[in-house]
Amino acid sequence: MLGSFRIGHYTDEAHGTGVTAIICDKGATGGVSVRGCAPATRETDLLDPKKSVEKVNAVVLSGGSAFGLEAASGVMRKLYEEGVGYNAGKYKVPIVVGASIYDLEYKDFAFPDVEAGYKAAEAAIGDNFACGATGAAAGATVSKLLGQDFAVKTSLGIATYSLNGIEIAAISVVNALGDVIGADGGIIAGAKAPDGSFVDMQKIMSAGGVEPKATNTTIS
Repeated sequence: MLGSFRIGHYTDEAHGTGVTAIICDKGATGGVSVRGCAPATRETDLLDPKKSVEKVNAVVLSGGSAFGLEAASGVMRKLYEEGVGYNAGKYKVPIVVGASIYDLEYKDFAFPDVEAGYKAAEAAIGDNFACGATGAAAGATVSKLLGQDFAVKTSLGIATYSLNGIEIAAISVVNALGDVIGADGGIIAGAKAPDGSFVDMQKIMSAGGVEPKATNTTIS
């Protein structure tokens, strides 16, 4: 399913952050939808169909908020060494787009740097279905409405689907403000009260009285 793409992770377990590199060996036509009040993104303007660059060489998901965007430069460096990139004349320029989650309060103040991105690209392999608290999801949490002390650890997930010869894969780093809701509408991950029941962030937000902090980001 993921044979056309190589995925690599670099995880800084000590500081609770990391980076995930999704490398498109043949190039891939991209698109983007940016939501939220303070997104941390890199080169997403190139995904506009009106731009001259038609394909991207890699997508980088990372922790570290805006600081972590520099990890994409490490992926770019690795691809340049491999001779991959947009033919800009004398040189090839790897087209690397990216987005970062806010995880600076999960453990220590830390973010994946250029070297971390390079290592993620080095580790990239085909059909890599590694999920969990790895790469960009090392510091991902949900249910942060009441503060980081009530947050619940989440992870990176991969889902695939095939229909009539068309293959679809989705990779998400879940770092939402609220709870994780299942297909039946019930909470499957979220902050809990002392009696073990879910606190239910949606009810708290609907009731008012708690001002959300804009530090939530889910990237796919």
